[in-house]
Amino acid sequence: MKDEQLRVNVKTNAKERQTPKQGERQSGDIQAVCHDNKRKRANMSNKEIGEELSEVKSIESSIRKLAGRTPEFLDHDKYNYFSVIMPVLADTGDLLFEVRSDGLKNQPGEICFPGGLIEAGETPQVAGVREMCEELLVSPDDIEIIAPLDILVTNHRAMVHPYVAYLRGYNGAFNHDEVKEVFTVPFLHFQKHDPIAHDTEISVIPCQGFPFDLIGGEDYPWRCAKHTVLFYLYKDKTIWGLTAQIIQNIVKLCRNGE
Repeated sequence: MKDEQLRVNVKTNAKERQTPKQGERQSGDIQAVCHDNKRKRANMSNKEIGEELSEVKSIESSIRKLAGRTPEFLDHDKYNYFSVIMPVLADTGDLLFEVRSDGLKNQPGEICFPGGLIEAGETPQVAGVREMCEELLVSPDDIEIIAPLDILVTNHRAMVHPYVAYLRGYNGAFNHDEVKEVFTVPFLHFQKHDPIAHDTEISVIPCQGFPFDLIGGEDYPWRCAKHTVLFYLYKDKTIWGLTAQIIQNIVKLCRNGE
């Protein structure tokens, strides 16, 4: 008797613990909405009903036009697009680097590869070749694009398209308005030495006038992100940041046999 009573209690408690399924709650909500719509339309004129149905068809037409589209990444029109070429000297296999001119507004004195902003109507590859010719005073015929590397998206709304290319017959010349000096590093150095990696933290700082009242107050728990900064050391040179990321990328690609 006690065992039977226990079984009954267990079944009863289990039923009490059951909660309505998510789908059942949603179905009830949808039914309520449909009921409200029917009641609303009962008080509408034929003209108002016709206008509402026309709006529904217009919305459907707009949505269906999206079928088959190729997706972009969100806010792509707010980004700046750059192309960079990693020059490999054909006669030695060394990588060629630039030191940016001290007179440049952005990142003077830093080490980089040839590259710059992609202009209207240019493909990333065409832009990279143009920038390389302008900075190293070479001809497009001297440049053999081998492959695109992986695209970088930075935290300051820049998309960078890197390429690796062989450069033939380079005589060491460069444009002094943009380049302070050039130097080379054996590719093998990067294959043998992994970069030094250090993390930085990126936090959200709302601008003045931000509507905190719309998100529950100023103590909103914004998420912070970590960004790893890479450093390669070679003799007296420190190659870091985006340039180091591009180097690490090609080393990994070559190592994986891609």
